[in-house]
Amino acid sequence: MYIMDKYVFSYFFRRNKNPEIKRVRLGKDFMVIFWKSPFGLTETIGPDYSLLMDKSSILEEKHIFTCFENRSGTSLSSDEEANEGNEGEDFDWTVGMVVRVFRRPRVPRLGIRDAHSHTQRMYEEEPKMLITGPRQGEVSEMVRLALYSLNPAPLVLFGAGSAVNFIIDTLQWCCSNKVCRPRVSLVYTTRDYDLFQWAMASISSLAPKCESNGTFVDIKMAYTGSLDDPDAYCTLDDTELDDTQRTVRSILSKTKSVKTQPKRFDLYGEIYPESTVFCQGSAGLKDAVRKVCEEVDAVVYLGRGGAREDIVS
Repeated sequence: MYIMDKYVFSYFFRRNKNPEIKRVRLGKDFMVIFWKSPFGLTETIGPDYSLLMDKSSILEEKHIFTCFENRSGTSLSSDEEANEGNEGEDFDWTVGMVVRVFRRPRVPRLGIRDAHSHTQRMYEEEPKMLITGPRQGEVSEMVRLALYSLNPAPLVLFGAGSAVNFIIDTLQWCCSNKVCRPRVSLVYTTRDYDLFQWAMASISSLAPKCESNGTFVDIKMAYTGSLDDPDAYCTLDDTELDDTQRTVRSILSKTKSVKTQPKRFDLYGEIYPESTVFCQGSAGLKDAVRKVCEEVDAVVYLGRGGAREDIVS
């Protein structure tokens, strides 16, 4: 059954061959990919989709990504890239995902087109690929049921780097569903400036829609990379600063419910006794969250991913 599922069922169930894709590059290390799924939206949170670039080696397996779905009708895409051929046009999408780009040669090399990582091909080549899914993610239903729970203990969701997909889809779900959990917190961190800017804009656009739906979520974001002038005290009203500079002002959100900061979080200040905690991101973040949860007697669930080399938090 395992072989049938891995090599037969997963390649042909909900198969979407070469859909129209919009790719937005966020600097050199991340990109966002959008497409329209013919299978509609799911009822779960953070569904998995599998992607495989066209003309890959026969030895190349599909790559599984946690994605977000456009449940709210919010436009999260960007028209910054003229070379994608759709500048200034609306793009009809239902599924999106942020992808971390790994740049390293394949050893051993799988084929003539697979000299480098699969994500590097996705970043550099025309985005033609086989997409299958959605399928339920590792913690998808547990998060959904936790949001429906009347448990008064805090529910805290941590994400780092490309795990912003998990955070965004939670907000997308909250835009169109009634949340029963009285205390919900979303905590996101990255040291990549371009990714942080995109994530902040996307999350800031979803937060008011959640509030309009009666859901108030405590959202905290940390940019842990370098700033041009980290000691300068800046506000959104400052007018004498260069907007191209990476300052404290440049990481502030105009949405009041989205709090940002230029340093790492104190996990002991975010995780309380008896909390329910979900975490997706780097191995370092998950290790730190698990340690704190064990010390304060909180329940923790750790999602997929988190290679030691993927240090983005």
